[in-house]
Amino acid sequence: MRRLLLLGAIALCACHRATEHPRTLRVLVAADPTFRERSNWREVITSRLHEVSSIYAARFGISLELAGASEWSPEPQLSPEEKRRRLSGYNSDGNAVFLGFAAPVGDGAEPGVAVSFDPRVLVFDFPARSERQNELFLAHELGHMFGAWHSPDGSSLLHLPPGASFDDTTTESIRLSGSCDFRAGAAGLSHETADQVAKLWSASNSNMASNPLLDSYMHMGHELLNTGHVQQAIEPLSRAIELAPGDENAHYMLASADLALNRFAAAAGEFRKVVELNPRHVTAWNNLGGALLESGQPEEAVAAFRKALEMGPPNQTIRSNIATALVRTPGHLDEAIAELQEVLRKDPNEEHAREALTAALAARQRGLK
Repeated sequence: MRRLLLLGAIALCACHRATEHPRTLRVLVAADPTFRERSNWREVITSRLHEVSSIYAARFGISLELAGASEWSPEPQLSPEEKRRRLSGYNSDGNAVFLGFAAPVGDGAEPGVAVSFDPRVLVFDFPARSERQNELFLAHELGHMFGAWHSPDGSSLLHLPPGASFDDTTTESIRLSGSCDFRAGAAGLSHETADQVAKLWSASNSNMASNPLLDSYMHMGHELLNTGHVQQAIEPLSRAIELAPGDENAHYMLASADLALNRFAAAAGEFRKVVELNPRHVTAWNNLGGALLESGQPEEAVAAFRKALEMGPPNQTIRSNIATALVRTPGHLDEAIAELQEVLRKDPNEEHAREALTAALAARQRGLK
């Protein structure tokens, strides 16, 4: 498979079974203000890690060593995923885990936020529940970190709510990835390990969203894109699409990356796939129009912009985009000017339309049509 050949090119380790190579993970803990309301919060952290370490050491030879516990005050408005991403530090050899304890958000069943093959893990703390339950929540989220997905077995730690043992599929998935260096996400898995993970997941008949390779590539691509590392986002997003060609979000993010890199033809191709999958995706239609316009296809751009306007509520920005494309379409200058004047009548502060109208009027004075 082409995807697996690519994976092999940047593998970080061979990743044998964890039980053959005992491993110690250094855990750096960050405790939010709610967690620190406990007078003995540091002792609680030490105890939880000790108990969960015993669970993983007995089954996989993986021990957890507390490397430090610090006070942490993430901005209250951040989503749980954004808080998870803020958990980071120097990871010299791939054996560091960055663990955050925070108050739960909403009433969802998932007791935290973890991404496959990513050492940043956010675990919700439930003071009203027993320490045993909180320990199982931590063990559950660490299972996701190792690439394990939810289990239908009620006794499994990867079930929701978590049970107290590892089912066979979860055991095998953690054994496959238990000795790997997660600094590169799924790209850090060897060709062989990635292939085995893919086969194990496929045999479980789980839904596509639970695919640990897809989970890793999607989150990595999204984070790189949102932090301005656009070129680096191309590879994980491309791999995500290979795994899930019907995922509109993967196509949309790759299209956005291509657009930001001025790869207009590639962006147009990906935006077309988005609207094929979701014909009512207004933003994709609008961005498709922009990509087509920049690649020298103004008539096709007009059609895409008009589709965006048709699919959504009245939008003066999209109408302005239509007019801009009409300006570049031979024989449609008067139509473009009328469109821009109508936009400015409804919204005199539409700066883009004002600039486009000035340019269009100047073009008409030069005799263009």
